[in-house]
Amino acid sequence: MLLADGQGDVERTAQLVALAHPLKITFHRAFDVTADPYKALEEIVNLGIERILTSGQEKSALEGTPLLSKLIGEVADRIIIMPGGGITERNINRIVQETGAREIHVSGRKKLPSLMVYRNERVSMGGDLRLPEYELSVVDADKITGFRQAISLA
Repeated sequence: MLLADGQGDVERTAQLVALAHPLKITFHRAFDVTADPYKALEEIVNLGIERILTSGQEKSALEGTPLLSKLIGEVADRIIIMPGGGITERNINRIVQETGAREIHVSGRKKLPSLMVYRNERVSMGGDLRLPEYELSVVDADKITGFRQAISLA
């Protein structure tokens, strides 16, 4: 949770942490749009949150490796920094090696055709972007296995 100026909303986040207790908490990618990642990091640690999912304040974790590496070096064992965003079988080893990350977030998605037989290609429910109406995005177990193999080969 963030305030309008990009600072962490410590008060409301603390309320959510208390409500979720005893569950473990991951501070999601809102971290990537904080005004000061080092200040946000300390606030999140002080709230007792176990992990931060972040792309290193970039479009992808690969692009964010410089900040990810600094954050991981900064926190020692106080919190887990989990890179996520655009991680593929081709870049996962580089991200792990350059950041020292102990956990990684991957989607492992693949696209499948929709089961719809009738298709009206003139209509898009996705607004101006024209998202694919007749396609499903699902987790692919083989892709997850590929990530595991990519890391073990390094």
